[in-house]
Amino acid sequence: MTSSTSRRKFLGILTSALAWCVLPLKAQNDDLRERRGGKQKRRDGDYVLPPELATFSLLSLVLGRVSDRSVTVSTLAKEPTEGFFEIGNAPGNYNRKTNLFTLAAGKPMESIFDNLQPNTEYFYRLQFRKPGETAFKLRPECHFHTQRTTGSTFMITPYFLNSAPTPWLLE
Repeated sequence: MTSSTSRRKFLGILTSALAWCVLPLKAQNDDLRERRGGKQKRRDGDYVLPPELATFSLLSLVLGRVSDRSVTVSTLAKEPTEGFFEIGNAPGNYNRKTNLFTLAAGKPMESIFDNLQPNTEYFYRLQFRKPGETAFKLRPECHFHTQRTTGSTFMITPYFLNSAPTPWLLE
């Protein structure tokens, strides 16, 4: 028997064994979801976010396409919402804001923060409200960093390892 034949037999047996174990589990999980109306629930009830994080369940923000001069923010609202972003170079100090925009429920929208400085940390927050309301709610402040220049150093903290920050050199 050749090496490739043995390898194929081994992979076939391994695939069969995994399918035998995984497919029944997936079927059980799908059945469980159907009985619960499509929602995953914990044994002790639905998970509820703490009050200081409650706004995170209403709006989802994802930053991407970060360059030296801009970043794109994809925003998704659970229900119809209107709002605007505030942006600045220091925590709590916002020197720019976007125009008021409207979000349809379940429809993502992209905003571009442009005219930014390279290798700079920015702080931003979203102020939002339901259409027709007068007062805005504040989403907690977050931050991002524009593209770093070649040769600059930065720290990466692998939180999942609970280890010390590691210095990296951008080449």
